Amino acid sequence: MRHVRQFSRSGLWLAGATALWSVAVPGCHGEVGAVGEESKVGQLCKGTSDPALVIAQQRFIQLTKPEILNTVGALISPEAATALATDPSFSAVPAERDLRFPPLSNINESVGITGDADSLPLISDMLAAASKYVFDHFTAVTGCATPATDSCATTWLKNTFSAKAYRRALSTNEQTRVQGLFDLSKSQLVNGWQITGTTEEATQNTVYGILMSPQMLWRSEIGDTSKVSSSPPGVPLTDDELATALSYYLTDAPPDDELRAAATGKQLAGNPGNLAAQVNRILGTPAAKTWLTQIMFTYYQFSRIYEASPDPGKFPVVMSFPNLLVDMHNEAQQFLNYTLWNGNLTDILLSRTAFVNTTLANQIYKVPVPAGATDTNFVQTTLPQDQRSGIITSAPYITLRAGADRESVVKRALLIKDTLLCLTTSAPPANIADAVSAARANFESQTEQEQVATRKAVPLCTSCHGNFDSYGLVLDGYDNLGAVRTTEPVKDATSGNIVQVPVDPSATLPPTLGGGPVANAVELSQALAGSEMFLYCQARTALQLAMADVNTAYVEMPTPPDITPAANGCAAIDVGKRYKSASGKTFADLLRAVAASPTFTLRAANP
Repeated sequence: MRHVRQFSRSGLWLAGATALWSVAVPGCHGEVGAVGEESKVGQLCKGTSDPALVIAQQRFIQLTKPEILNTVGALISPEAATALATDPSFSAVPAERDLRFPPLSNINESVGITGDADSLPLISDMLAAASKYVFDHFTAVTGCATPATDSCATTWLKNTFSAKAYRRALSTNEQTRVQGLFDLSKSQLVNGWQITGTTEEATQNTVYGILMSPQMLWRSEIGDTSKVSSSPPGVPLTDDELATALSYYLTDAPPDDELRAAATGKQLAGNPGNLAAQVNRILGTPAAKTWLTQIMFTYYQFSRIYEASPDPGKFPVVMSFPNLLVDMHNEAQQFLNYTLWNGNLTDILLSRTAFVNTTLANQIYKVPVPAGATDTNFVQTTLPQDQRSGIITSAPYITLRAGADRESVVKRALLIKDTLLCLTTSAPPANIADAVSAARANFESQTEQEQVATRKAVPLCTSCHGNFDSYGLVLDGYDNLGAVRTTEPVKDATSGNIVQVPVDPSATLPPTLGGGPVANAVELSQALAGSEMFLYCQARTALQLAMADVNTAYVEMPTPPDITPAANGCAAIDVGKRYKSASGKTFADLLRAVAASPTFTLRAANP
């Protein structure tokens, strides 16, 4: 049986839900995940019957710490979850800046039942406090009148609370165990002493037992083995499992009453129309939009913006405006919240909409301050079309890879590769260390174009850098904080003085993105938006989130001509095709395509 916890990205290419089509570029030191045009990748897949679409085995998946907190809110009350989340003693709840994508990749978010000795006690303490909340707010939470009766309390525990906690109806044996725990808490003989408790105390103890149970802390994806699919082969999730998977995918929380009712009525499994209706309904809720905006905020690495460390001596605006990174954080949140839920998926790359306060308008974007904007109030505006286009030209995205002094082509390029193209590059091998040191020695006296040319002239360097340097080079028209610049500082080789020379943000794209010329970042955004690579990358990302754990598809990086259907990312290709064949082209449509895929609804039978 598969027990899902977390994964490591080191040295492995994650296929199916996580990868697209991997081409090993000779000498590229581990660059993985490159995607060709659909005409190339599509021929490797066998359509909707391809066994490679079913990437996850039957399994149990542990809830992340935020999911546990959200579940407490759904089971007890939102106020209870808020109280726990804001209690400084519960460090089990990760701060935003500690989050990573996908959630189970981060030990700080996982329960820690295995491998993390410090985590489970924290979860236990938090859930003990949640059960104490039930005791303190007994009537409001349980609906039982005062004075409380055992009958009312146990009815609530067995038929309402535990069913929501387990996300399914309880078996007869489970009902008996819940009743037994309550009875034991009411009265038991300990070392010859009769220990008794009140109805409220027994309810508190039983709530704690239910919250700490495996049925609560783990969710199952075993499926209905009596309805095995043959095309593609797999075990379909049950209605309860499908409702649970869908809800944690779209809201990071357990199924609401309407979704639970659909599952109880057996209306989801084997009924694509009803499943699609639930997806549409949930996507229209504030809970879904809040969660999905937050997780994409994490995916694009905006949660790490406070790790940027531009030197105030070289960028005095940081000293003059100490809240600048906070402002960028807020801008990124509002930009994503707008682009993800308005317009098309490609607006992530093409939208010129921004949300600015007076600081960002005056100091970074150098645009008129929109009416109503203040130091703390952000107002929607439109940025110049010759300077800005989507996420890669936004100040917070550029600042994510801001160094202390000079801009870095490599750091910027790798961010674009990772988040927009799903390409990762391993560290250079030891035998290239001397070439790297020699190149760095000349960086201060070279423009960014000259640095790229230097790497291109060294075979050991160009085999890898030739596949991504251009992504960072087109951002040379922006400084470390995303402000437009027309010159860059370079040390004069003769005098040693720093002089300003014109920037040149033009580049030739790698073959994986067409190999054509682009004049600047705006043109790169347009090229990305029109590329199959961007679509399949976002499909991969949505699948990673939906499947909870990318451990489902570990394979070593394949190399041509040995690419096989089991290792070519047919699941992401299938989602991309579903998305393209639908009438809409929004971010929500991509999520709908994932929920409709056999990758989401089927599990491979365990050997």
